[in-house]
Amino acid sequence: MKQLLQILRNSHQKATISF
Repeated sequence: MKQLLQILRNSHQKATISF
């Protein structure tokens, strides 16, 4: 779960994605 959150945050920083 933590890894998923980290990946999501990384993706968000790279490109804003609406979740």
